[in-house]
Amino acid sequence: MADDHKSTESTVIDLPTVSYRDLMLGSQDAAVELFKAASTDGFFQLDLRDTPAQQTVLDALPVVYKAGQQYFAQSPAVKEQDRRQANNGTDRGFTSCPSDEDLELSIDEYRAGAPPFPPVLQAERETIGSFMESLDQACRWMLASLSASLGLQESESLDQYHHKADTSESGLKFVSEPTLARIADVADNTHTDGGTFTIIFCERLGLQTYLPRAKEWAFVPPQDGCCVVNVADALSRFSHGVLHSPRHRVTQVADGAGERLYLSHFLRPSHKYASP
Repeated sequence: MADDHKSTESTVIDLPTVSYRDLMLGSQDAAVELFKAASTDGFFQLDLRDTPAQQTVLDALPVVYKAGQQYFAQSPAVKEQDRRQANNGTDRGFTSCPSDEDLELSIDEYRAGAPPFPPVLQAERETIGSFMESLDQACRWMLASLSASLGLQESESLDQYHHKADTSESGLKFVSEPTLARIADVADNTHTDGGTFTIIFCERLGLQTYLPRAKEWAFVPPQDGCCVVNVADALSRFSHGVLHSPRHRVTQVADGAGERLYLSHFLRPSHKYASP
């Protein structure tokens, strides 16, 4: 596929799958698979089945999706009440642009209990909070594994940049990004992520990653029992470029307007390590 997001070609990448269960059990094979995926294309599937995340993430997905749909179905005036007047460089709260609307919930604010979730989400606060905490824990298992693969001593571990006692911009983002009637009208949104890990849930093809070796774009498919994970800029920086932060974008396979919701969980470094 040419470097043209308006192409209707639909190459789909078969991402490597890393078993979260095996990582937790100390499997060397799983550690090798994770390191290979994180240092090559920077995208992989994390299989959450048969782990504590089975209940708190996979079984909770329909509830979390529904909560997001209910949020974005509210009137513009109601959603505007969640817009932060002084974000100071963060994405917390409600944000919007011509192509999408977002609501980002801070894991620090969830733990502190303030500010509260938007009223429409209050009934599912604990489900959403457990969802975030479980994904945060999965990120920390991956950090520990990658630290070992990089040969880092305990004092050099990647976890040092993500102490739970420190504040950060980690959290869960609900993204409402409808498909358009004409694929030719899709704006280019190619980017890399600025944090450590991004964990993504989606129900339709739309996320694409650029494959430098093949010199083409490919759709990243959802997979039952798994979440999609990509390495982000800070993790590449902390590993001195060994781990790859991939270019990616959101587009669509073909013409056709329709609703589309993404869930993106971000592990980001502690504030004191957030900037190079």
